[in-house]
Amino acid sequence: MICTIDCTKTLLDSVCPIVRALHLSNDNKKLIIGTYGSEIYETSFSGSISEKTNFSAASCFMSGHYTPNKQWTNEAWGLAPFHKDPDQYVTCSDDGTLRIWSSKERKQLKFIRTTLDVNKEETPLDKQTGDLQDSVKARCVEVSPDDKLIATGFKDGFVKIYDGDSLEQKVSFKHAKEWISDLKFSPDNNFIAIGSHDNAIYLYSVPNFKKLFVMNKHSSYITHLDWSENSSNLHSNCGAYELLFWDAGTGKQLPGGATALKDEHWATWTCVLGFPVQGIWPLYADGTDINYVDRSRNKHPGGYYLLASGDDFGKVRILKYPSILKNSDAVFGVGHSSHIPCVKWSENDDFLYSIGGEDNCVFQWQVKKK
Repeated sequence: MICTIDCTKTLLDSVCPIVRALHLSNDNKKLIIGTYGSEIYETSFSGSISEKTNFSAASCFMSGHYTPNKQWTNEAWGLAPFHKDPDQYVTCSDDGTLRIWSSKERKQLKFIRTTLDVNKEETPLDKQTGDLQDSVKARCVEVSPDDKLIATGFKDGFVKIYDGDSLEQKVSFKHAKEWISDLKFSPDNNFIAIGSHDNAIYLYSVPNFKKLFVMNKHSSYITHLDWSENSSNLHSNCGAYELLFWDAGTGKQLPGGATALKDEHWATWTCVLGFPVQGIWPLYADGTDINYVDRSRNKHPGGYYLLASGDDFGKVRILKYPSILKNSDAVFGVGHSSHIPCVKWSENDDFLYSIGGEDNCVFQWQVKKK
């Protein structure tokens, strides 16, 4: 007997309902469906299987980033924790989705397609490749200090701002000429700094997102940036291995900033170059081997901060912060099968999150405090 299931009607919220795996339960009452969209659904039915079998609405057990692009890479880069709700974090990817996760429940809570514009109309595929356009491929994401806004940077230079609860797109703008590589809200939530591959940092006011300054003294693409705790200054790295310092009030570079701000308290430390993170570099390491670092939000019971790094070899490392000596001792975490573009601590440091580039996996590592 042949039984046909129309998955486009049964798996209503699937991002890609192409079936890759099936398994029927021993009592022939339930069917597990695995999709190309990195999802696992369960549907049930009553009676014996026949052409007229009616299947119940499918429940999604698992979902994740996937690989819709056939001609280009499918990488997952963007990762950021919520602040007021330390259980939640957000990721984004080349698959055209933005996803909210629960660390305690270890599952996706909700998602939206970044393929939809502000009018909720679908962005057409690239005419030449048939893949998603760069305007829907998100490479970095950040949550505002009050959790009310989610900022996402895209491969074509667009920035889109979403509501932190409903995920409704609120604002969309583009001033950068190339893709957005990093963005950070200021601790006082009055500004957002956005780094681009066009070598510039763009500073905007919040919540109206008016462009204030363009900081363009770097000689290569921006890789990382951080705010000072008082929201007055920034420091940033670029592809030319520069560490520059900025006055957020004027948009001007601070010559001699390393000396002038040597005692500055930084709200985050994600720059891979700087005095307190020298120890992340193994002997003979290439300057591109380590993709991201993140300092813990709070001090460890031993009186020091923790520093996490993600590298090109699929390894997560945990070190003491500050880490001064090159090739400092570290605790290693393995599991990713690809480079790790981003690592982030949860707001209460109970979890460390990592995201794998081409493995499209989101890992969460539990921190056990003794």
